[in-house]
Amino acid sequence: MREAPASFDDHFSQPRLFWLSLSPVEREHVIAAYTFELSKVYEPVIRERVLTVLAEIDPVLCAEVATGLGLPAPQPSRPLPDVVPSPALSQAAGTWPTTGRVVGIVADATSDLDAVRRVRDSARQAGLLPLLIAPTGAPLADDLPAQRTFAATRSVEYDALVVAGPLLPAADDHGARDAKSGVTGPRRPGGFPRRPAGRRGLPARQADRRAARRRGRSRCRLRRSCRSRGDRW
Repeated sequence: MREAPASFDDHFSQPRLFWLSLSPVEREHVIAAYTFELSKVYEPVIRERVLTVLAEIDPVLCAEVATGLGLPAPQPSRPLPDVVPSPALSQAAGTWPTTGRVVGIVADATSDLDAVRRVRDSARQAGLLPLLIAPTGAPLADDLPAQRTFAATRSVEYDALVVAGPLLPAADDHGARDAKSGVTGPRRPGGFPRRPAGRRGLPARQADRRAARRRGRSRCRLRRSCRSRGDRW
């Protein structure tokens, strides 16, 4: 009968190799991911068990996650594996082609349009695809058409963003249109007044959502009451 080799009992060399091969930014992402996911685990024994596993990978990783959870960091039960980091395991260790990358240029009518043109032309010369993102679909100039708008675009469309200076609230600034009303300060002439904070000091947008949920629950209770009496809804 053949037995499994001794390497089958080695559960931590590869995770430690992966961790040590990451750049500092990537390590922060791993720490934040562990902390976020374990924060949603409500059984303390499961959190503590995962921390004992992380301690066998790297003490820094375990200590940082334990700090985020408010728990003590356990010590490893055995010597840590001696591994050599591999640059091939890090996405930030090399350089990658930029041809075809999409760069969003966020600007409005108050931006330095000459600077916007220079950024756009430089991006094109480098093989990038620049897209101008504006508050509305109106062109910022004859040669600067708005290719995306604040309300109709998403971050997943771009590989990078260039913000052409501070942006003023749009003319249709309103609390419910949060894509255009995130800037504090005086509103433009003709714009809607800002919504005040809701009850209990909540932002207006959050207070509106809570009020909508309460109205929906009230309608459901009224509908059930009418059905129980045989009335028409």
